[in-house]
Amino acid sequence: MVMGGQKINKKRTKAELYFSIVGSHYLTDSQQEDLIRLGDNHVHHHSQVLILTCQEERYQKANKQKVLHEFLHYLSQL
Repeated sequence: MVMGGQKINKKRTKAELYFSIVGSHYLTDSQQEDLIRLGDNHVHHHSQVLILTCQEERYQKANKQKVLHEFLHYLSQL
């Protein structure tokens, strides 16, 4: 039996961001297409939702900051 370890409480600190690309009124059609291309592996291609997750850090706040930073990075490339 193993107790503790580095993976303990990962689910409780995991941060997720869901962004409906096609449903966004803030992006042009061209920007939507670019974001789908940029987010390739993170885009659920059926619903066109960008899904970003992070569970690297011990605290949820830090994981939220990383996810938000990644999202802003994608937006800055449009």
